[in-house]
Amino acid sequence: MITDQHRGIVVEILQEALTPYGHKIEFIYAPNRRVAHMVEEHQVDGVFNLAAGALKRVHYSDPIIDYNNVAITRDTFHKPLITLEDLNGLRVVVFQNAPQFLGEDFGRILERNASFQEVSNQRSQVLMLFSGRADAIIMEQRIFDYFYQDMVARGEIGGHYKVYPLFPPAPRYAAFAREELRDQFNAGLAQLRKEGRVQRIIDSYLPATP
Repeated sequence: MITDQHRGIVVEILQEALTPYGHKIEFIYAPNRRVAHMVEEHQVDGVFNLAAGALKRVHYSDPIIDYNNVAITRDTFHKPLITLEDLNGLRVVVFQNAPQFLGEDFGRILERNASFQEVSNQRSQVLMLFSGRADAIIMEQRIFDYFYQDMVARGEIGGHYKVYPLFPPAPRYAAFAREELRDQFNAGLAQLRKEGRVQRIIDSYLPATP
């Protein structure tokens, strides 16, 4: 999500799926750990980007989008990343609560590597990689592509990189405090898919090809 502009693939999908039911959406941006508490305590009506089944007192939507999490290094890094075990001993920066999303095998590797770091600001992951403060970062491919293009255009970073698909695609869901709101969202989402609108939203955020 592009928090300073209230834009993003999921932001637009949420808005367009719920607007026909008369809902006006206000977005609050918070770290992964905080949003779980907020929806359980009904401080918000819904949240996005929880691991499926992580909470019991909420109502999960149908899958909204598949996340393609990848490991990324600078192209000058000496070691190819073929398996998760290749991350051992590296300075790896991951997004907050990554073990919940990336599986038990990754969680075990993270536990035994003190050089792994979790951050809530994913833009900072890209900066840390290209400033030499990380050997590798783990991010969703499209999120990385957006930040990389934007930061190169601003002159904040430079250089090439390599991408390693160490993780299978993972569906992402919204979770709602009320079942009725979840059902409305699912119906709106199904209509957007039928119209091809979901794919058009996704395509609008992909980097332009030469």
